[in-house]
Amino acid sequence: MARLISRFLDAIGVSVDPDATRKDIADCASDALVLMEKVSKDAKKLKLPITLESFKTSVEAVEAARDPARAEEAHDPVAAMIARTMDHLSIAPRFADETKEEFNYRVGLQLRDYRATLANSVQEVERRSGLRDLGFSANQLIEAIANPGGDMAKAIQEALDTQAREEKFASKDMAKVLQRLEEAADPKTLDELKLDRTDRSDPTKVEDAETKKEREEKIRSLEAAGKLDDVLDAQDAIAEMNKALDTLPEGAKDGAGTSAASADVSVGDVLLALAAGAEAAHDEVEREQTEATQGESAVEAAEAAFDESAGKSDETKQAEAEEKQTQMVARAAPGDPGTAGMEEEEPGILPVSVDENGIYAILKRKAEEAAQKAPLAAPAAA
Repeated sequence: MARLISRFLDAIGVSVDPDATRKDIADCASDALVLMEKVSKDAKKLKLPITLESFKTSVEAVEAARDPARAEEAHDPVAAMIARTMDHLSIAPRFADETKEEFNYRVGLQLRDYRATLANSVQEVERRSGLRDLGFSANQLIEAIANPGGDMAKAIQEALDTQAREEKFASKDMAKVLQRLEEAADPKTLDELKLDRTDRSDPTKVEDAETKKEREEKIRSLEAAGKLDDVLDAQDAIAEMNKALDTLPEGAKDGAGTSAASADVSVGDVLLALAAGAEAAHDEVEREQTEATQGESAVEAAEAAFDESAGKSDETKQAEAEEKQTQMVARAAPGDPGTAGMEEEEPGILPVSVDENGIYAILKRKAEEAAQKAPLAAPAAA
């Protein structure tokens, strides 16, 4: 309410004493509005003569309204308004040697100068102060100022509370829009998005259920893109393997035996094998739990493999491990010539975990071995 009253007085163009009472403030604002309606703002520019008769009052009525000894008497409302305005502007009363005409002229000039400092119209005051948006008039606010405990003051206060709530929601929505524009102009990395889950160092940042959902969607999208990079790496490795096999003579391909057949893996099969990992990125907690479970399973599998291969030579162990892993990749490819008859026994897709030292290294090594065998196989074929 105080801010509304301050805007209202600024819109009118009046200033009040800090010690002024609410009645004094209401009277000052009301008198200014009456003056705005009775005198044109351009009166000073046009040098229009302004006298007390212009307000349909007289020198005697104004002097009676301004006389403290006659304060209890009923006075002409317009004369009382001019008397209060003279007090507000500190206009001196009529001097002993000053005629009524001279006093009338002097007061008229000062009222005309004062009018030039006020707003153009009452409608402009209501618009600039925000009263029109609230649905109230200038006179209604003056009533609320004079009687802060009245019904009008309560009605205006309720309207102000409603407006404040609406502006709060509107400002929050606008902040979200600006925040989205900033993130679109400078996209965050996956690590930065994950850090935002717990980072609360920016007090201007909007954080609610909607923004959290948008952030999680971006995280899942970036994680899926990371899985796609793995697929592209697998594609390059398989392309190199197939290219090396295509350059070998027919006899060398036959001499390669099951190694060449096992290594012929399509890109689509690798995509299917890695899709399970991409789907697991939908939630941070579930992903961590899944990774922990897979880690334990990998350890158990490694221990079992170690026990089974005990007593074998190092070269035999390495050859069997590489052959087994290569066959596992090939078995994930339905319709592959090297896996004929396996589709009925192995329904579905076997997810294969791919790391830096796994399938890429094996496929590369198989290609190199096949290339080295080519010179030996060529004479035999001849």
